Amino acid sequence: MSSNRQHLRRLCHRMNILLGVFGILTAAYVVLSAGWALNDSTGLSALLARHFDTKPFPVSTPTAMLIVLLFLFQVGLFLYGLNCMRQAFSIIAGRDIIDSTAGLMMRRAGLFFAATAVAMILFTPALSALFSVSAPAGNHFISLSFGSGEALTLLMSGVVVVVGHVIALAAEVEDEIRQIV
Repeated sequence: MSSNRQHLRRLCHRMNILLGVFGILTAAYVVLSAGWALNDSTGLSALLARHFDTKPFPVSTPTAMLIVLLFLFQVGLFLYGLNCMRQAFSIIAGRDIIDSTAGLMMRRAGLFFAATAVAMILFTPALSALFSVSAPAGNHFISLSFGSGEALTLLMSGVVVVVGHVIALAAEVEDEIRQIV
């Protein structure tokens, strides 16, 4: 039993480090991408035109800023969820295996991952509307999409919420058992 506990603690410690590194790399990529989008509106326009399968339209600086802010909001939700997940693994690695705080952090991570999925769904129409604002008359459009990526993200975030809830309930049951004994 002790060997399994040590193995679990090592695994949780590794997950803590892995999620931290992934968060840092994601944040660095986002900062570089945001800087590129704000400095190269022609490249941003070409990228969006390829994404929406249309001809490039000029993207003004305020429009580029709004697009970057939408992107940063979505990524911010994801990074906060990732940090909550990292904290849950850190708690499990450092304290009792079944801990109500770890369960709470896991649930919070799942909720923020679900919010990220919803933001992904809402980001496409907002992005298409912002991009086509500067298009000539008759070329404005709004694109809606819901794909397997969004569905999988919603499903997995639900699983994370349930796992966090189970961990929190198990911690409460363990506390009740300790009080009885």
